[in-house]
Amino acid sequence: MKEETTFPCDVYERDFALATLLASEVGYRLRSKGLKARTICLKLKFPDFSTKTRSVTLTEATESDERIYSIAAELFARCCDKPPWCLVGVRASGLERGSQLSLVFAEGVKKEKITPVLDMLWSKFGRDAILKANGCFYSAKMIFKPVSTILKLL
Repeated sequence: MKEETTFPCDVYERDFALATLLASEVGYRLRSKGLKARTICLKLKFPDFSTKTRSVTLTEATESDERIYSIAAELFARCCDKPPWCLVGVRASGLERGSQLSLVFAEGVKKEKITPVLDMLWSKFGRDAILKANGCFYSAKMIFKPVSTILKLL
């Protein structure tokens, strides 16, 4: 499962590129199919059409939006090279149905409780009903504007 954003013009701002990572879309699709992913991959495409992909294989499979995003953001920080970018994407692979429960208490227990509520709201009212903070610059009115322009508008 993957989600990619192709920009209509080259993007030079790292924060904007990170804000368009659609990790919550990937997480939502995983959960809606009852799946978890063991491998998270970041895809970057540059103006010369060269492509760079980097991935991490996890010890425990996940369907958490926050976990998928944090892994993709970490990969971006390690391998993003210099701007501009013309595409960013996130892919989940190594899919599993269900998973073994961990014996270690997870930090994200509160987040895990709110995720089903978000999924219910998204399925009932659409994906734009609630936007997560990492997607706040990715709205219909402000799409593809540099972050500095968006901040001036606020």
